[in-house]
Amino acid sequence: MKTSFLKFSKCFLPLVFSLFMFFMASSVFADGKIREGSSGGKVLVVEDGNKIRQGSSGGNVLYVIDGNKIRQSSSGGSVLCVIDGDKIRQGSSGGKVLFVKDGNKIRQGSSGGNVLYVIDGKNIRRGSSGGSTIAVLDGAVSQSGLLAFICCYLAS
Repeated sequence: MKTSFLKFSKCFLPLVFSLFMFFMASSVFADGKIREGSSGGKVLVVEDGNKIRQGSSGGNVLYVIDGNKIRQSSSGGSVLCVIDGDKIRQGSSGGKVLFVKDGNKIRQGSSGGNVLYVIDGKNIRRGSSGGSTIAVLDGAVSQSGLLAFICCYLAS
């Protein structure tokens, strides 16, 4: 049971970061990229309309944004999480709270939970603003694109 929860948490830790960006970024879909570590880093995901693709515009579809739902790989795919105000819930609007946006911080479970990510300009940092940069926003990445990135970054 503990292993299952850890796997699930890893899948959605990046989603927490996206939640914050969901409220900070515009709602217009863009064609932005999220790169690993620095502005010259490897492209991790590309936003292509409401789809989040792996690596490039022609890459595999990892996630689809369907309103306030993040679905796995297709519009008919299973719902991984739901955005509920400042909270990201597992599976449905009544599901367990996985993450909470608290200013520029993404916290685990509740507003008093551990800080998992901090949004520092275009940098996504682990743990705190002094933490290591794990990814960089490159171009106009929408709120939806960030959410999908968070879903897939730690899951891989």
